[in-house]
Amino acid sequence: MTAGTYTRDYPIDLPAGAVNAQGDAIAYPAQLPHCAPEQPTEGTLGHGLRVLAFILAESVTATLSDLELERAEYAAGFAVTAREILPIAVTRISDVRHIIASILKTRKAWDAVTCDTPTDPDRRPIDGPMAKLTPRPIANPPAGAYGELRAPDRVQF
Repeated sequence: MTAGTYTRDYPIDLPAGAVNAQGDAIAYPAQLPHCAPEQPTEGTLGHGLRVLAFILAESVTATLSDLELERAEYAAGFAVTAREILPIAVTRISDVRHIIASILKTRKAWDAVTCDTPTDPDRRPIDGPMAKLTPRPIANPPAGAYGELRAPDRVQF
């Protein structure tokens, strides 16, 4: 993308009564455009080229899955090798490839983040349902409370 343009990787919350650059009212919530899913007749490269064209036309990546972004990045390598492509188009596709790579990296980092649930047993809370379960201590009877147990010398029946 050129300087001043950006991709919206996440939906934007618009205030009520928001207007666009032309002064038209924006319906709340705004709907982001979607790319059609992969068709059974098109291959990986064809779908990637269609997703790449969608990104170039709409500048939206929030509605695309990681697989679609990876296919668009893969197809961009083939798109720049065409003989009749203009240098400005190569620059724009290169910018899109950088954006796709950064989005995939960010999404991968977000997927790696775990919640604050402690997995280390030493870090468990003292009270509550996550507290470490400890058995009650065994209370030993005082010494001499019981007599000595002996087996009888003879058993009588």
